[in-house]
Amino acid sequence: MNDDTRKKTPAGVRGRLPLLAALLFGLTACALSAVDVKVQDWWAARGPVVPHDSFPADCTLCHTGTDWNTIREDFEFDHEAETGVALIGAHARAECIRCHNDRGPVEIFAARGCAGCHENVHRGQLGDRCIDCHTEQDWRPRESIAEHARTGFPLIGAHAGVSCWQCHAGAEEGIFSGVSTDCASCHAADALAATSVDHLAQGWTSSCDDCHAPIAWTRSGFKHTGFALAGAHAAADCSSCHVGAVFAGTPSDCAACHLAEYQATTEPAHAAAGFPQDCQACHDANDWDGASFSHTSFALNGAHAAADCSQCHVGGVFAGTPSDCAGCHLGEFQATTEPAHAAAGFSQDCQTCHDVNGWGGATFAHTAFALTGAHTMADCSQCHIGGVFAGTPNDCAGCHLAEFQATTDPNHVTAGFPQSCDACHQTFAWERASFDHTSFPLTGSHAGADCAQCHIGGVFAGTPTDCASCHQADYLGTTDPNHVAAGFPQSCDSCHTTNGWGGAQFDHSSYPLTGSHVAADCTQCHVGGVFAGTPSNCSACHLGEYNATTQPNHSNLGFPTSCDACHTTFMWEGATFDHSFPIETGKHKNLDCADCHTTPMQFSTFSCTHCHEHRQSEMDDEHDDEDVQGYVWSSPACYSCHPDGKADD
Repeated sequence: MNDDTRKKTPAGVRGRLPLLAALLFGLTACALSAVDVKVQDWWAARGPVVPHDSFPADCTLCHTGTDWNTIREDFEFDHEAETGVALIGAHARAECIRCHNDRGPVEIFAARGCAGCHENVHRGQLGDRCIDCHTEQDWRPRESIAEHARTGFPLIGAHAGVSCWQCHAGAEEGIFSGVSTDCASCHAADALAATSVDHLAQGWTSSCDDCHAPIAWTRSGFKHTGFALAGAHAAADCSSCHVGAVFAGTPSDCAACHLAEYQATTEPAHAAAGFPQDCQACHDANDWDGASFSHTSFALNGAHAAADCSQCHVGGVFAGTPSDCAGCHLGEFQATTEPAHAAAGFSQDCQTCHDVNGWGGATFAHTAFALTGAHTMADCSQCHIGGVFAGTPNDCAGCHLAEFQATTDPNHVTAGFPQSCDACHQTFAWERASFDHTSFPLTGSHAGADCAQCHIGGVFAGTPTDCASCHQADYLGTTDPNHVAAGFPQSCDSCHTTNGWGGAQFDHSSYPLTGSHVAADCTQCHVGGVFAGTPSNCSACHLGEYNATTQPNHSNLGFPTSCDACHTTFMWEGATFDHSFPIETGKHKNLDCADCHTTPMQFSTFSCTHCHEHRQSEMDDEHDDEDVQGYVWSSPACYSCHPDGKADD
């Protein structure tokens, strides 16, 4: 109801609308009489079921002045907004009197729901919510059969098209609660009437869904769980296996149905060969042809795969057939002459050298002696003379002793070389032999030297590895410096490398050479070529410079003779003295030695008083003002209190 309507509606009527909305505004379906009929006449004609007497007698509040069936155009009433009940479907078309009658006030409808108007014909079996199964359009049940799924028995297939009363029978209105969901409750008669297979004799009277689907009876599909139906079995008629329509106890082994075929088979004769009666070991369920035996005990590969069964299974005998090579190929083994297998004592295990593709291209696994280089191209008879294979030696001298003895450059026999040729030679060729000179590595010039230079006379055994054994003459003949006079060790590698004599470098670790010492000639320190006992102290070489120095006079001042106390090895100039009194910083920085050491050439004495406040009286007063204890006017006393040269020490 809008605001305009509310203003036009009397307060007495408007106040009762929320309570009696369904009674007042269903008048669109009421059949009223002539326009001038009084309210009292309507009351008399319809009876006291609609409480119009409680409303004003001014009918024009709702009706037009032309006829009772027409409601005023400006009259609006929202039944759902005003009452909380929406009039949809058949409710919107119903006369007001259908709900607003003598059954009681409209509040009963709100409390009882559908049952307030609609009698429960189901006797409470399905609850009192009509809307769960019916729509507001009419009483016919909802079109969706999915609602039935909540009962635990979904309606699918043919069940979806049957009438409710076909299952829910027993009374005029039908029974819904407690109805059984097992097949026999509805279909026991169908099971008893089946004649293609006597269901009663087989005990098939209850669980129809074991074979039938809810689509139709004629589309039976039995779940053949005990014996899977595949291939030709799937197309076979049930009576082929279940003779006389007997299903219980039907065997599932192959021989139960196919023993006749097994016994009649001659290619090969299954019974004579002792084949198992388990047909599926070789056959599949599609047909008898194309049988394949799983040759697991002896894999059929190569030429074996194409061989006829009778080639190995002579006379159709399968049991006990040997699987070793000689069982079939002993004749070939004995007849082979290139090489003669029997004479050579070859193993009768043919696959040691041959493969299953053919006899040609045999390869022997030469594991005891690996064939590499020229050995791979050698003929077997070169090592296995006379076709003898057993006991053939695999050491080098077994085949190459003649070459060993005939070699003169160098003479292997005289040199006492070992007869294991692979110590120097490789299997590709005799040339380019290389000896593993591990006891004395050949580096530098040694690598290019001829063996005879060290191994004189072709003698190799006992050749010494020390330097002097070969280079004694070089050692004795060296004069710059004279190695003998200098007492140098005869281990040449102390100073020299194997690349050449020039550029020798002595490890001067006992006295490291730095600065000007690096460029000095050895004779400057090692006078007369004498190296042993050469002193390492400074004065041994530089005492003359020490004595000749006058600025300052090192000798008179008692300077130490260890030059490195003030000087470096690079040059004499720029000497630095470790002055305990700071002369590098503060006011004493850059003073000349004579500024403090006033006595010429006397560095052990110094003067402070001649620079600091020449008047003693001023210093006396200053120290007295500061109350300095033990003050004395003397240079040693100044240094004693001011060792860092600072006034506030």
